Amino acid sequence: MKKLISAFILICLIFLCGNIKAQNTYPVLSTSVETTCITNCLGMDSIPYVSDSTSIRTVMTVQLFEVTGIFSLHVKLGTTSGGSNLLDKTFAFDVSGSVGNGCTYSRTDDIVTLGLGDYNGLTSYFSEVILERTDHSLTDAVVFNR
Repeated sequence: MKKLISAFILICLIFLCGNIKAQNTYPVLSTSVETTCITNCLGMDSIPYVSDSTSIRTVMTVQLFEVTGIFSLHVKLGTTSGGSNLLDKTFAFDVSGSVGNGCTYSRTDDIVTLGLGDYNGLTSYFSEVILERTDHSLTDAVVFNR
């Protein structure tokens, strides 16, 4: 009976260890995209309105499961699913500040904030983020759309 219990405990430990490692498979806990109107935001009646001439600032927030072993973040922003007609940029991990093309990077603990630039008439969009690990393997894409 003791051998049976020992075998059961060993199998449970192996199973639990495998599940603990699997948590690292999805290092992105959440993403969100915030859009803020910069110019031409109000219609004639002072009602918020987005037109082709409305300038919109776009910021992506990525919450990570862990911050070790990350090399870069690959980000796409487009007007179609999987599209990158607005932005297709790789952000080096932990390189803060302005990173070119109107984009910015900052990180506080497990929250990465990416300034994705300003766009005119952005009423709907699709975004995607993929993490590249230090061994250059890629995570699955995490998508967000509006």
